[in-house]
Amino acid sequence: MNQSRTEPKATPAKPGSGNEGSCISKEQDCRCHVLELVDDAILAVRPPPAMKCSHKLRYRDAFVCTSPARKESYKRSQV
Repeated sequence: MNQSRTEPKATPAKPGSGNEGSCISKEQDCRCHVLELVDDAILAVRPPPAMKCSHKLRYRDAFVCTSPARKESYKRSQV
C-alpha cells in the first residue's frame, strides 16, 4: 500500500495579536533569537516564550520571522 506523506502547513499568528513590530522598536528588547538566515530570505528564529507576534510563523518545530524590517535589521547588525 502506497501512502503519500503531506507536508505540514505553516501557521501564521493571528494579525493584531500584540507585540507587532515591538522587536524593532526602541521601547523594549523582545527580539527573537536568530538561528539562521537561509538563502538571504528566510529568518529562522527562536522567539521568547509566550511571545505573540503577527510576524511569527510556525513551521514544523521551528519559527520563521516574516518581518522585512527585522530581516534587514539582522542583516545590518547580525543581532
